[in-house]
Amino acid sequence: MLQRARNGAGLWLTAFLIAFGSPAATTPAKAPLTIAAAADLARALPLMGEAFQRRTGIRITIVLGSTGLLERQIENGAPFDIFMAADSEHVMQAVRAGCVTPGSQRTYALGVLALWTRPGAPVVRSLGDLARPFVARIAIANPLHAPYGKAAIQALTAAGIRGTAARKLVYGENVQQALRYAQSGAADVALVAYPLVVGGPGNTVLVPPHMYTPPRQTLCILKASAHPREAMRFIAFVCGAEGRAILKRFGYLLPVSSSKG
Repeated sequence: MLQRARNGAGLWLTAFLIAFGSPAATTPAKAPLTIAAAADLARALPLMGEAFQRRTGIRITIVLGSTGLLERQIENGAPFDIFMAADSEHVMQAVRAGCVTPGSQRTYALGVLALWTRPGAPVVRSLGDLARPFVARIAIANPLHAPYGKAAIQALTAAGIRGTAARKLVYGENVQQALRYAQSGAADVALVAYPLVVGGPGNTVLVPPHMYTPPRQTLCILKASAHPREAMRFIAFVCGAEGRAILKRFGYLLPVSSSKG
């Protein structure tokens, strides 16, 4: 059985950008950081950016997308300062491509997978329900380049329903788009990152972690960064007490220590 979660607390054109306001005009602006971030961070990362700017005066711009597509942009020379991936594998791809500042990678969180249905929709209480006739469409992120999509396929396989579910799957470019399919009614249920739905409307059910490999979410500084010192300060913030508290608030599991990915 799945554990029910409590409701509480090119490719450039496809990316979603969030820019924070610059410091007051009377204050000298510090160099901004551009962060290529996995789409599961859409709720948590803006709060970290605001807290980081209050502490340091350094503002950030967030480019959200699927981890695999962002990594491809990085290899093609996109001028990001930091890569916050939803796994460690794509960071290692960037390392092998010579795009990462040596020794800068850190595991900042472990990903959590959940089933979500919109308010008023038939409630899905377990992965097994996905094989039932009342579920016609299941939204997941594209497993070819999205770690949460890969985890979703692992969970469906572990539940013994991959074959049945395969005929119902609709793919979002990233996990945020997969959630939007279920929010809009284009899908009956989404199998997505828990941090995107925790505390929000609808019905949320956690997938037991033994049914998939929780993604080791990893970040690093890129060699293309023009602001490596500021980037290191941001990594220290994310992996420090304040950053970890925000990640925990959004349902991420935290590594015992922020080890190198």
